[in-house]
Amino acid sequence: MSETRANIPMETQQQRWMKYGANVVLVCLLAVLLWFGLIYFGERYHKRFDATSFQLYSLRPQTLNIIRDNPQRITITSFYTKAKPLQNQAGERVAPSSVNEAQVVADLLQEYKDKGTHIDVQVIDPNDSPAQVDDLISEVSSRYGGAVDKYKKYLTDLPARYDSITQAAAPDIEALHQIEPVARSTNNEELLRTVVLAERTVDDLPRALKKSLEGIDDILKKQRVPPYKDLVTGVQKELTFVSQWLDALLAEFEHYKDENNVPTSVRDYMKTAIPRYQELRTRVVAINEEANHLGDLKLDRLRKALTQRDSILIRGENDWEIITHDEVWDQDIAITSDESFPPRPRFGGEQMITSAILSINHPQKRKVVFVRNGGPPLAKVQYPLTSESGFFSAMAQRLRTFNYDVLDKDLTGAWAAQTRGLGGPDPSDADIHDAVWIVLADANQQRSLEGMPPPTIAARVMEHLNAGGSALFMLVPRGEDMSLALHGTGIYANQAMLCVHPAISNSGLDTNDPVQMTLRSPAGFEITRWGDAPMTPTLGSLAGVISGTCPISVKAMEGVTNGTLIPIPDAPEAPRSWAAALNQKRDDPGLAFEPSKGDRPGPLFGGAWAEKGKTRVAVFGTPNLFANPFVLLIDDALHKQHIIAPRFPGNAELFMNSIFWLSRQDQMIAISPAAMQVSRIASMSLATQRIWHVGVLIFVLPGLVLLAGALVYYKRNHSR
Repeated sequence: MSETRANIPMETQQQRWMKYGANVVLVCLLAVLLWFGLIYFGERYHKRFDATSFQLYSLRPQTLNIIRDNPQRITITSFYTKAKPLQNQAGERVAPSSVNEAQVVADLLQEYKDKGTHIDVQVIDPNDSPAQVDDLISEVSSRYGGAVDKYKKYLTDLPARYDSITQAAAPDIEALHQIEPVARSTNNEELLRTVVLAERTVDDLPRALKKSLEGIDDILKKQRVPPYKDLVTGVQKELTFVSQWLDALLAEFEHYKDENNVPTSVRDYMKTAIPRYQELRTRVVAINEEANHLGDLKLDRLRKALTQRDSILIRGENDWEIITHDEVWDQDIAITSDESFPPRPRFGGEQMITSAILSINHPQKRKVVFVRNGGPPLAKVQYPLTSESGFFSAMAQRLRTFNYDVLDKDLTGAWAAQTRGLGGPDPSDADIHDAVWIVLADANQQRSLEGMPPPTIAARVMEHLNAGGSALFMLVPRGEDMSLALHGTGIYANQAMLCVHPAISNSGLDTNDPVQMTLRSPAGFEITRWGDAPMTPTLGSLAGVISGTCPISVKAMEGVTNGTLIPIPDAPEAPRSWAAALNQKRDDPGLAFEPSKGDRPGPLFGGAWAEKGKTRVAVFGTPNLFANPFVLLIDDALHKQHIIAPRFPGNAELFMNSIFWLSRQDQMIAISPAAMQVSRIASMSLATQRIWHVGVLIFVLPGLVLLAGALVYYKRNHSR
């Protein structure tokens, strides 16, 4: 050993310095190269990770389905002003207290660019780059301003058209000066007032017309993007005044032209002047009416939106949309039992941008119409004659954000008769023939003046379905029988029965919580399973609530694909449920299953779906499922964490997914941002809990330990 060591040459100090020094230099060089490489790739390739538990800053599946197949070039531009540092009383700079909205929007736009096809993004701060804003407005004006040319021509042609009106009125000025003394000599104050009014009208006509043109020429020449709409509106205002003056004069002239106590010269003038005044009025009205047919000038909306703070512009190849700050940061309208935590604005940027892209790619909106058999509109916000909104206005508004045209129609005409038409006209049959119908036929919705039930609408709905239409039914227990409309779908609803469970004691219950009161009533159920259907794959175990539903069943039919929805909770996972006749007292604390009274045992379902050729149908046993009180209710626990989320998101998600399916927008079926904020971990059933407690903990885990010990023992004894 010593000889071997003696044969090894000893390193000199210089050799050791060279070896270890070279290693240190090499490691430092590699570290520097690695650092610069990370910086280079980090600057060149951007990758964001959403670490929030609810994935709040990731695009939703609905959006991804749309932008991945985007057919045209889309440019999204943010005009958000960056948050500036604030100063306290001592003049020290402090960070803004509010969220940096500009950065949130910029991050969202980057997601659209990274995940979408043919999507470009821009971020322009109007305070830092006002010239860029003006250039962009000019570009939009020249590229999309088809209606601008009409407005511009209308305004530039006005002086010549006004001159012709002034020249036509000129002969009457001298004639009125001549008959004024004659009218004054009659001591007829009313006649004199009429002549003086005519004189002033004709005298002031050139001035009034000229006033409507004030500043227009300078604005058109000096401003890069003139406010065309505002200018035309100003012209219309003055022309309306002129036409009103002429109307008043014509009425007076018609009154006095045949009066015997009026001097002949005055009567003769009025008779000969009436055709000229009518011609003047015709010209004025024609100019005014022409302005009404110039078309929608979205450019003015763009200009006004950009004068406000913080907006987003989405441009396609042939159209564009603008989204204001208030549309992106929406103050949630929700119901909470805890008013000590007021709602905070929810960021709805993704929903609004995706809706705008949909609108650009599909200019023809899809239609949804709420049809009913009388009563007030169901979808309108603050409908006429009352200060209340429709019972389903929240879901209607959500449909509008997804580029649906939402209508209301009373198929019986009873509401129009009751309100004498003050509620506005309903859409025509032609307007709704290609719409998805949402049907509500309540026997108590509207009674005629004679006290008779309203006309039925089932036959009308059947005609719509037979013509290849689709419909969502919200059935009402003891409401109008819809079996005629559902004939041929294999769906059957027993509207004389109600799904119930034994009443639950209210002792110790917070009576201020209406949901708990509903769930403890025999007809209330909390839903976490929605069934296997085309509109339910994304719902998972989202919480929902259903109350007062009649049982729905399906039967197989040739040429029809159908299935059930919303399995009603039943034993052993929940209290036993059954279908009871409506004539039973549902508030009876001793309510129990009684087959002798016609009660029907489970399994029960609160909905069903069917597809037959071009026709699709979704049926639900109660309208309460999608009504405002349930879909607007927010989760108090999350609210205290400053998270605005629905308490029962499954209800609204089921409605939207059903409409997407009925309108053949299957790619839109996904979970919304609001629902993503709610935990989707389902409660374990009693049987599952027993398997984990007894099977896994008592038998499986100890058994694995014993098996591992046996294997070790076996290996040691057989390795010797």
